[in-house]
Amino acid sequence: MKCQVLIDWLTFSVKEKDPNKVIKTYLGLDPALFQDTGFTQFMGYSKVQRFSDILVCSDGREDDNFHNMGVCVSMSGNGCRTFETMSKLTLDLKDKQGTQSVAFPALFQLLASDADANVSRIDIACDDRAGHLDMDAILTKTQTNEVNSRMTKRSTVISFDGTQRNGATAYLGAASSSFRVRIYDKALEQGEDGHWVRVELVMRSKNANAFVQNMTSSESLFKIF
Repeated sequence: MKCQVLIDWLTFSVKEKDPNKVIKTYLGLDPALFQDTGFTQFMGYSKVQRFSDILVCSDGREDDNFHNMGVCVSMSGNGCRTFETMSKLTLDLKDKQGTQSVAFPALFQLLASDADANVSRIDIACDDRAGHLDMDAILTKTQTNEVNSRMTKRSTVISFDGTQRNGATAYLGAASSSFRVRIYDKALEQGEDGHWVRVELVMRSKNANAFVQNMTSSESLFKIF
């Protein structure tokens, strides 16, 4: 049984300054869905609109350190699912089951073809619900330095509620790194019974942009979507 793979976070910026144009062109959504959050300072922007967990930031700072910031879009896991469900972006590709691949493949094509676009973060999540990954073994191997990886920074975080463990995470790579692996017990986090271990690849800056560029080929798209 294959594990489910999905996009769980995406942050990108484009030089277009009109947030409504970005919402329509890059997200394939109706700007009327977005409401002003009232934020006056957020990631260097003075205006932030929100729909579900999709944030569209505009009116960027202009000073010695910030210039021509354009519009930034950031969506968390729930925002990614909303985007997948509601976006009207289309792409003439078919997956192996014959269903149309829509939102993220189309967005990646747009970003890859825009020389001024920048993808600052993308998270890829793989959910194991079939029991392939042993969370206790992963924690032990990480703590005893038995992980074969180029990433030298490794850590574990285990939390408790009283005597019951309510969280367990293994990190490979530094928090500031442009590539980091996070493995955690999603069932514990969500308070659910059963086996649910999530592996997340967190990519930033050059790694995030390289991933999007690579995903514009149909062969690569089929491997993940």
